Amino acid sequence: MFKSWQFCRTHIPFLTTEKLPTPEQGIITGVRNELSEILPIAIKLSQNYPNPFNPATKIEFSLPKRSETSLIIYNVLGQEVKRLLDGDLAAGDYELFWDASRYSSGVYLYELRTEKYRFVRKMLLVK
Repeated sequence: MFKSWQFCRTHIPFLTTEKLPTPEQGIITGVRNELSEILPIAIKLSQNYPNPFNPATKIEFSLPKRSETSLIIYNVLGQEVKRLLDGDLAAGDYELFWDASRYSSGVYLYELRTEKYRFVRKMLLVK
């Protein structure tokens, strides 16, 4: 039981005793924080993890707005080895995995390319 004030336009407020409402009556019992709906404010290409790696690695990036996007892996000679992504992406955070079990040990570059920007990082495959 709890006490509450009741108000009426023509009368003086008065104190009443009521039962506590049950959850079925619409009390908020919790709040969920949807952090995944927060959009990034800038393009970001993170360092792959793990690095050095064998045989697979994860590459994460963020887009602040919808964009034609590609993520390409190159060898040290600048030759394209693998195109992991090529398409129109909505704003948000992304992660891709590259399984390099078919490739030889060495340094590789990965490039995130959008309509206006290019970011390049290097990674090391060790077998």
